[in-house]
Amino acid sequence: MENAMPVTEIFNDYIENGTAAFADAPLPGASFSMLLEMTAGYPAYAVVDASAGNVIEFCWLSAYAPAASFWKTIKITFYCARACGKGHGKTVL
Repeated sequence: MENAMPVTEIFNDYIENGTAAFADAPLPGASFSMLLEMTAGYPAYAVVDASAGNVIEFCWLSAYAPAASFWKTIKITFYCARACGKGHGKTVL
């Protein structure tokens, strides 16, 4: 829970400045619990820049369930802070 606000801020940046987060409006800080519910039973990570001590990206696995035939399929979702630069997505993959 210590990373709740930084993760929410990164997620909200994608809501406000892009289309990758699929939400209509920024989420309040209390919405972090919703993100945790989406990851129930699957790994989720926040990546912290060791030199600066701030969250630069986060990711989670979740069920991919558009149809019953995909019942063993998972998807990875990750968001990188814009300030973290390029190449950091490899860390979560």
